[in-house]
Amino acid sequence: MDLTYDAFVALLEDFRTLDKTRRANDKRRATRVHHRARIYILSQDPADGGAPGKPARVPAQLRDFSPRGMCAMVHRPMQRNDQFVVQLTNKNGLAVDMICRVTHCKDFGGAVHSVGAQFEAAANRVQPSAEDQKRIAATILG
Repeated sequence: MDLTYDAFVALLEDFRTLDKTRRANDKRRATRVHHRARIYILSQDPADGGAPGKPARVPAQLRDFSPRGMCAMVHRPMQRNDQFVVQLTNKNGLAVDMICRVTHCKDFGGAVHSVGAQFEAAANRVQPSAEDQKRIAATILG
């Protein structure tokens, strides 16, 4: 099942409750939730069918995420500090691009790599509603 932007925003709201119930020995900066879903990474690489200015949507498997970042299984390695775009779709079918920066990449053999990434920004093709903006800001800023 694909992760939609609307589901992503709803899950972010749940983080406030989870942060209150975190274990004392959890040293992470933000609570992480395991959530398996298909996401799409935009790639300009010709090997993925993309080209400059015309990226291909390459599927990846989301493993977990937090308000600060995510971990996903991808088909090829990425280098620390590489940037990439995850494209989510909102309830109206419009694309919302999440700009991410690679924090680590672990090779699981062959064409399977676990990539941890930090969210840098949302490059919305459509401005989120005022209600969505407030919910996102409240979740991230506390």
